[in-house]
Amino acid sequence: MTTASTTWIVGSIAWDTILHFEKYPVNGKFALPYKTLERVGGSPANTVKALATTGISAGFVTGIGEDPLGEVLRQSLLNSQLSKLDIIKGVSQKCLVFLDETGERTIIPYGERGWHLINLNNTPLEPGDTVFLPGGSENALSDLKIAKERGCKTIVGIQALLNPSHPGADIALGSTSDLPDEINPEDFLDRFPRIVYTRGVKGVDQYERGGVIHQDAFPAKVIDTTGAGDAFTAGYLAGLAKGYADGRKGLEAGARWAALMVTLEASVPPNWSTVPGSHNFF
Repeated sequence: MTTASTTWIVGSIAWDTILHFEKYPVNGKFALPYKTLERVGGSPANTVKALATTGISAGFVTGIGEDPLGEVLRQSLLNSQLSKLDIIKGVSQKCLVFLDETGERTIIPYGERGWHLINLNNTPLEPGDTVFLPGGSENALSDLKIAKERGCKTIVGIQALLNPSHPGADIALGSTSDLPDEINPEDFLDRFPRIVYTRGVKGVDQYERGGVIHQDAFPAKVIDTTGAGDAFTAGYLAGLAKGYADGRKGLEAGARWAALMVTLEASVPPNWSTVPGSHNFF
């Protein structure tokens, strides 16, 4: 059921510095991490690298600086299984990731930002491609227009629900950390016909006019939640790309992948082939 179309993800790749704390830093107090790790990350890059391991055509549009760190980031993409790559001259992104004793993380980008430099202006999109715009880019709305004009399926970060002037997209996707508690996703189905809302250990809900599909989270011993959302997104997008349009297969694939991801100390989700049941899933 695999198609020849490409699933594009637009966004940043970053160098992550991971700081592990026994007790989370408190304002005005001294906090010493008991372990520090460094690795390539960036949520959009994590997602697309994972997606590429499912055997579909995965493309990435990003910006990277022309500096030593940029070369490290560039090589990590060239060494991945990506089918297509559009690297724009930009800024090499850096992030601090604080992990507490439960494995929950707080991400703090720092240094010069280059999100405004990333765009779809020269990306070779084809009709039938899928374009995922997670959010954070100043060019998100213009990129959305480009994707629609070129006949692409459009997916945006769920934060778009909070923008009353947003023109809408085929799917909005995100987590509870992206929206205020009082927001009901069903109120926005007029502009976003499908809304996928992840709720951590409570699972994930897919909203459409016809009803709600719920997928439970799979039990796992949590070590590090970094990249769990990226793993879910990769699984969900893979399900769509492989022709399972109703979303059920993608919801389960994403939940299985996320459950494995939280047991690992990593930013990039592991190869899809390592997920339990993946060999006969799609």
